[in-house]
Parts: sequence; C-alpha cells; structure tokens
Amino acid sequence: MQLFLRWTNEFRPSGLETGEKQLHRWEAVALRMQDHGIGEVCCGVGSWWRRGAGRLGRGLHDEREDMDRDAVLAFVADEFSIEPDFPWMHHPDYAVLRHADTGKWFALVMDVPAEKLGLAGDAVHEVMNIKVDPDELDALLDGGGVLPAYHMHKGSWASVLLGDAEDALDAAEVQCLIRASFALTPGW
Repeated sequence: MQLFLRWTNEFRPSGLETGEKQLHRWEAVALRMQDHGIGEVCCGVGSWWRRGAGRLGRGLHDEREDMDRDAVLAFVADEFSIEPDFPWMHHPDYAVLRHADTGKWFALVMDVPAEKLGLAGDAVHEVMNIKVDPDELDALLDGGGVLPAYHMHKGSWASVLLGDAEDALDAAEVQCLIRASFALTPGW
C-alpha cells in the first residue's frame, strides 16, 4: 500500500519544502489516529521520525533511545500519575497499568519466552501489551517491533517488544503507543 501526504507552505512538516512525501507505516497510522481524535495524544504531523525509511514523532535525527520495563513504568508514572499493579503471585514481575478512575487496563508489561511470541530462539523478551484500534492493527503488525498480542485478544491488543531486542521500537514510538492505548481504553 502506498500513501502520500501532500502539503502546502501553510501546513507542512517543519524543515520540509512544499511538495509530496511518501508515507511510511508509522506515519500513516499516526495520521489515522489524528482522524480518530487521538492525534493530540499520539504524535503530531509536524514532527518526523527517522528510523529506517522514516516515522512520525521525534524529529529528524538518527539517535535511537531504547525503552525498557523501567522506562515504561517511569514514563507512565510521570505522564499519567499511575503506578503499576502486580496482581499475580506466580508472575510477580508482570506489571498491569490501569486507569485510576475505572481500573481498566491500558498496558501490561511482562517477560515472555520467544517461542510464545512466535519468535525464533530461546531468549526471553520484555514486552508490553497495549490496546490498539482494530482498524490500525494490520498496519502496526506490518514490520518489526509489534507482534500479535500474547495471551490477550489479538483483534484489539498487540505486544510491543521493549528494551534492546533487535526489532524493539524506540522510546518515542513506545510512548506514542502508550498514549494511544490510554486514550482507547477508558470506556472499554
């Protein structure tokens, strides 16, 4: 699928000239999120990621910042004033992130063996399950870093690789997905 963004001098990504740019997977998803009223929570059209072919959200630079379990929990505490819940005795490190007012989940952070994620090898990966718009799921799964949800409804949840895993998303992308999941779950 090829999507294109056209802009004029009045509305264009900062630092780019008037013209046309081919959209890549994350850019198209972020623009769709804006159409659903989530743009202000997720990434803005005016900032452009550059990882591989290009993504929306963190500016034109090549620095990559990983986001592991501790960074996710710190981000959620800072962004939403929410502390994790650890509800399972048999999995004491599985962190559930819930809305303070409704108790509804918006993320689950856990360690999962590669084979249970459909990945090769015997490594254990840090992952975060997040709520996603079912209309955006295929676009999110089309590439590295986002997998069908482990142990959750695969039509509306996805698993995101964290940390320094080969296909893990960078911090800006993970934060964008956390914000979108938070916005999608209050009435869930």
